[in-house]
Amino acid sequence: MKSHLTIIMLLLLSAGSAMAQRTISGTVTDKGSGEALIGATILEVSDQVNGTVTDMNGNFTLTIGEGVTAIIVKYTGYTAQEIDLGSSNTVNIALEVSTLGLDAVVISASRRQEKILDAPASISLITAKQLSNTVAISPSDNLKGMPGVDVMNTGLVQTNVVTRGFNNIFSGALLTMVDNRYAAVPSLRVNVNMFIPTDNSDLERIEVLRGPASALYGPNCANGVLHLITKSPLDQEKKYSTTVSVGAGFRSFIDDTIAIANPRDVIGSIDSNYVPLFDDEAFGDRAMYSASVRHSGKINDKLGYKILGTYFAGNDWLYDDPFEPTTIVKGYQTNGGRVAVSDTAQMNTRNNDISKMGIDIRLDYRPNSGSELIIAGGITENDGIEMTGIGAGQAIDWRYYYGQVRYRNNRFFAQAFLNGSDAGETYLFRTGDLIRDKSKQFAAQVQYYSDLFDGSNRNINLVYGIDFIQTMPQTEETINGQYEDEDNITEVGAYIQGTYELSSKLELIAALRGDYHNFVEDPFISPRAAVVYKPNSRHTLRATYNRAFSAPSSNNLNLDILQLADLGDLGAFGQSLFGLNYIPGIGVRATGNRGGFTYSYDDNGLPQFISPYDNSGTYYSLSGNNDLNNITWDMSTALLFQGFSEATGLPVAQVEILFGPLLPDDINGVGNVLRLLNLTTSEFDLVDPNNINDFGGILNSATNTFEVGWKGGMLSDKLFVTLDVYQTTITDFVGPLTNITPNVFLDPTALSGTIFSDMQAAWEDPSNSLAVNLLTGALDANGDGNAFPEWIETVIGAAAGIPMGTVVPTEL
Repeated sequence: MKSHLTIIMLLLLSAGSAMAQRTISGTVTDKGSGEALIGATILEVSDQVNGTVTDMNGNFTLTIGEGVTAIIVKYTGYTAQEIDLGSSNTVNIALEVSTLGLDAVVISASRRQEKILDAPASISLITAKQLSNTVAISPSDNLKGMPGVDVMNTGLVQTNVVTRGFNNIFSGALLTMVDNRYAAVPSLRVNVNMFIPTDNSDLERIEVLRGPASALYGPNCANGVLHLITKSPLDQEKKYSTTVSVGAGFRSFIDDTIAIANPRDVIGSIDSNYVPLFDDEAFGDRAMYSASVRHSGKINDKLGYKILGTYFAGNDWLYDDPFEPTTIVKGYQTNGGRVAVSDTAQMNTRNNDISKMGIDIRLDYRPNSGSELIIAGGITENDGIEMTGIGAGQAIDWRYYYGQVRYRNNRFFAQAFLNGSDAGETYLFRTGDLIRDKSKQFAAQVQYYSDLFDGSNRNINLVYGIDFIQTMPQTEETINGQYEDEDNITEVGAYIQGTYELSSKLELIAALRGDYHNFVEDPFISPRAAVVYKPNSRHTLRATYNRAFSAPSSNNLNLDILQLADLGDLGAFGQSLFGLNYIPGIGVRATGNRGGFTYSYDDNGLPQFISPYDNSGTYYSLSGNNDLNNITWDMSTALLFQGFSEATGLPVAQVEILFGPLLPDDINGVGNVLRLLNLTTSEFDLVDPNNINDFGGILNSATNTFEVGWKGGMLSDKLFVTLDVYQTTITDFVGPLTNITPNVFLDPTALSGTIFSDMQAAWEDPSNSLAVNLLTGALDANGDGNAFPEWIETVIGAAAGIPMGTVVPTEL
């Protein structure tokens, strides 16, 4: 087969070289004003690949084959024109402004130029004119109100953007690109659009492709593609152009308390010492400022440059997180444990000030109309509050940078780019842990267009290419922990798409792509099929099938970070109470999933747990261990005495003498129950131990979509309508972080049955009358003079609310 293909290609090349050529030239202008249109696209109608663009005077020159009889002229915001050439080699074209975007040119749907009306996908375009009329803090602000696009604000400048749903914190579901370059933070694969070193003054257009696009773009575009395309300095009219933008404003005032609903203390009671936050009333404290300077120039008709500087400062919304401790000791995670960078605790106060400084540089070289070399690079430095799946972080001097080289020669396109991240002194509020992310991502892509003929002059357009992505996390164990030395991700993909013209009104489109991921066992195949019917030049009907996927990210695979060091500060309390030389805390750790998780089970098939009060790693049964149960009982009584001391002002020792006789010294024969910390409600939900099952390893998340769409102009092209009906099925969906380690507690029902009679006898003992009278005055809610039901409920609630262990997979 290979030899046959080689012969065919040689024949095609020989035939092409033997064909005669001719050169045409002309001018493209605005029909209404007569002004030259700079950067208008002129293409052969037969392949729409060989072409050129107009210069600063609207002039163009194009070499075409002798058999070419027509050209098409396109310009964003204008109605495209097909021009029959005849025998003339000189043609002047006057384009009319389009009332709609039906003839606008896009590249994101098929990775080549085509009219938005002809694109075999649901796609929207934001033009330069629309961008110039929008005040945007970040590129995401331009997308608000766009159909099918979900923009979720998580702060003043922070947003999570997806198409067609499934939005969440730290989302990377939408493939975001700038000039064909991936824009996500490398190892985290999160789209922080504020980090992108561009603004509206530098954008030529924004294309939003809704729905799966893996057949051409590969992994991580199951929800679509957001493509920001910047301006080329060679397409501007003047030799030099400088734009200065300055803005000021303020965010709105929150006319209410910023409070935690029912704040709890360490034993689960309402915290009477809690003080809610209030928003800043002064305008100056809620002000924001922005500035940008863009300078571009053409050294000559072949060489141009651009320099963009941006600045933003503001004050973010206030928020009170119940899991953020009052004080923290900053440190970082390592395989050997946590290393503190300070000997003393500091106040854990959010700094809501936001700042961004950025610079972006670009150099364009266009030796002729068919080739182009672009070198670009940029960096931003950012401060502010950044939301993550494990709580908020204080971003301090977080730098995001990139370098890119692109080359185009007629039908050939190649590029290579490097994205980098340096998290600076960023840390998490819940733990004080520093985030040391110095990750990088290198990518290289090669693509080619070609045309074949089926013998009946029907055209077959082919687009094919290869992608290579190397993600190199470097977190110094602060994010990837134990996986730090084996966390590089390699992805390779190859694709081909063909478009076959059955007739002038009907096209068939088919694409196939295969991708390799070094952490996923099997390669992933992404097919695409579409039928496009165009009854006339202003309407298009399409039916498509797409299979797309999201590959496991570095976070999905390698995450190993402590979210909460000591749940409820109970470990520190237990250390003091029992005189231990370590803190028996129960931590909350976020971890990736490589090969799955397996639990330890007893002879009855029920999961077993480990306890922080036993460093041997012994697994215990849920049937109840008297030693661990009594440790929990002693902690609960000590916490009760401490609470009584704070309420009465009496010393703890005196409280213990007064109320201690009302409680049993030990408990025996009490079983355990499982409760799972709900990351949404912050409550512990009861879990049936029979429902605890092992987890398999993470897979590619596959998306299968069937779609029917129509788009076109109505009311004499005064109304542009898009209608999409689709069904999407997702398998092996990778959701946000989920708690898979239930905690173990005393069974309140069994505990009540064990201690009830002893506590009732102590309550009725006359020697305890003083304590009983004090408790009756404090706890008798219904006023019946008998506070014993409330007393035993309080005791059981305290004892059954303290976790004694965790059901932990053996891998951890």
